[in-house]
Amino acid sequence: MSDSERQVIFYEPEGRPSGQIEGRLSCKFLLVFDEQCLFLLFGPPTQFPYHAYLLDRFCSDRQIPSSWVKQPDLVEVHAPHIHVRGGGWMEVDFGSKTVRLEGQSRAYGDYDREELVALVENHPFFDGYEWSVE
Repeated sequence: MSDSERQVIFYEPEGRPSGQIEGRLSCKFLLVFDEQCLFLLFGPPTQFPYHAYLLDRFCSDRQIPSSWVKQPDLVEVHAPHIHVRGGGWMEVDFGSKTVRLEGQSRAYGDYDREELVALVENHPFFDGYEWSVE
């Protein structure tokens, strides 16, 4: 996959200027594939307390048909070309440029570590970051 086939979407915390993130940030993350591109979605738990909120935002932004099956836990996508590939927790330290990934989504399951590492190691958004996957 090329960089154009991998996208990182960071839903930044509300009230902060874009690109002005400092310190540490704990986030939920979700992998979504649309048969052309693998997306890594992540955002702060204050806005995305469940993985379903990430998926809901992604679908809403792209006008992908979806609906809540059980709010706040589960969003179902009604587009056969969209596949959720699992999720977990991400701890980003912007000062030390480190990222730690762990856990799994209760609603959407575990993620493929190799697929995720291939995405983040080759994407300019995380250029210079050190990764640990637990």
